[in-house]
Amino acid sequence: MANLNNSTPVARITHLKGLTVCQTNNGTVVLPIQWDYVAWTPVTERFITALKAQKFTTPVSGYTVILTGVVSPMTAQALAARGVNVTTKALPGPLQ
Repeated sequence: MANLNNSTPVARITHLKGLTVCQTNNGTVVLPIQWDYVAWTPVTERFITALKAQKFTTPVSGYTVILTGVVSPMTAQALAARGVNVTTKALPGPLQ
């Protein structure tokens, strides 16, 4: 079993369109991504739609994207409207 930031037990790990997707013991789908900046584009929207359509072995209790960077204001609004939580600047780095 793995941990995200040493606090969230991960029950399973899979991949979706080349990105690692985790599901925690409580059912939250977590997408850890090493990106500096995320803009809301048609590709981003299609990926989130595919993520939410993905069938997991246990019921999903929520969605969280964990980024090393930040998201644009439009992306933050679009993800929130779709019920996706965002954690930014998850790792120490040049973005302060």
